[in-house]
Amino acid sequence: YIYPLFKQGRNKRGAIYTFAAGNGGFTGDSCAYNGYVNSIYTIAINGVNKDGSRPSYTVECPGIMATTFSGGIVSGTS
Repeated sequence: YIYPLFKQGRNKRGAIYTFAAGNGGFTGDSCAYNGYVNSIYTIAINGVNKDGSRPSYTVECPGIMATTFSGGIVSGTS
């Protein structure tokens, strides 16, 4: 029975759920159409390559609040 764990998570401060902000970069998708990213209860995080470029799988949209390093592919190389 796992329900009480949700009520007690983080000393009763609520739960934090994470998911990818968007992986539709290959298809030209935008996370602006994603209801989770655009929720006021969400902090959307995107990825960036070690050289500062955008990984080819990520999507761009105004809902992204922060960016962190990713294991993305730069011009076909890792």
